[in-house]
Amino acid sequence: MLSHSNTTSQIHSQFEILNNLPVAVWVENASMLYRELQKISLLYNGTIQQFLERNPHELPRLIDLIQIIDVNDFAVSLYKASHKNQLIKGIRNFFIKESFQDFTKMLVSLYAGSTEYSYTSSKITVSGHKVITQVTVKIPQHALHDWSQMIVTETDISQFIKREVALKIQSDKIKQDNTNKEKILSIIAHDLKNPFNTILGFSELLLTKFNSFTQEQVSDFLKYIHESANQSYHLLSNLLNWSKMQQSGVSKNLQIFHIEPLISNISQLIHTTCVSKNITIHQRIAKDIEVYADINMLAFVIRNVLTNAIKFSYKNSDIFIHAYEQNTDVVIEIADEGIGMDIDTQLQLFDPEKISSRRGTENECGTGIGLMLSKEFIEKQHGSLEIESEMGKGTKVTLRIPKEKKQYL
Repeated sequence: MLSHSNTTSQIHSQFEILNNLPVAVWVENASMLYRELQKISLLYNGTIQQFLERNPHELPRLIDLIQIIDVNDFAVSLYKASHKNQLIKGIRNFFIKESFQDFTKMLVSLYAGSTEYSYTSSKITVSGHKVITQVTVKIPQHALHDWSQMIVTETDISQFIKREVALKIQSDKIKQDNTNKEKILSIIAHDLKNPFNTILGFSELLLTKFNSFTQEQVSDFLKYIHESANQSYHLLSNLLNWSKMQQSGVSKNLQIFHIEPLISNISQLIHTTCVSKNITIHQRIAKDIEVYADINMLAFVIRNVLTNAIKFSYKNSDIFIHAYEQNTDVVIEIADEGIGMDIDTQLQLFDPEKISSRRGTENECGTGIGLMLSKEFIEKQHGSLEIESEMGKGTKVTLRIPKEKKQYL
């Protein structure tokens, strides 16, 4: 049997070797903890695990029974201490909420007879920073029945865990982005079939049976072909812009310009679509209103919002465009008298996971990405897009754009 002086000498000799390891090392005397666990085991009607689970408030007291004999320099560095005495005072100072559960499992395993136990633990350093370590607790052969000596090693895995979490988040995002892309491409492919079928069908009729149709019928066929081609162009334009956004390839060119000519030009471009449903666009825009924006991005947004308004409007109805200045912004309101949307539909408008194709009042197709893109484009220009809608009463889209260059732009 080793004398106390020989045991102490041996511990210090071993510790000189451990002090050179690139891991935190704690030499502990847990004999008082062991005796307390023996007492609980005798008096409590149940297992140690059940006692600890039912009496979690006892854990701090039990932890305080562990005496720290020594720690190595790496432990001092890991816990941001200025001297090892800050650690020798006790390990409970470094515990946080999740530390106790891991410690409980370790106690149960060792008391059941294990000589070694490893687990991942989160603790807090002297400076208040969280550290995640891989902990291994070993009981030497001579201390198996009294826990008079425990060797605890800790390896800092904080950065590894952070990288692992970051990679997991990135991986999940890539998977979700790919799922969203596949869904959007599937919707676009489906919605492109209808206009192309119309174009192919009516053009084939004109090619093969042109002389059997009246001039009025030919005119109607050409109108259908034109409308279908316009729908296809709009769909492909949205797809191209969406693709650029995914690749961060859309750059902005902010400048000051008058808003009225831009809106009037867009209204003229979509006039044919309005005529087919006998929809009238009413504009109330002062000619001197200026905005600070990217003219192409803003044109895309207004065109998409107006196209949606026409798509979901009934025949013989009206669309109202009102632009005015409000504080440091220009507000553009586009309101229709169409079918409107319920709350659930509004909440899904800007969620790529829930994007879906909605048919217009005349069965017009669309993917839903136009409005999602419009919101992204507006926000790129430090503006906002808001929607108010009610089933059966129509929809109002409000765009807010800076009217002049701001310091943060």
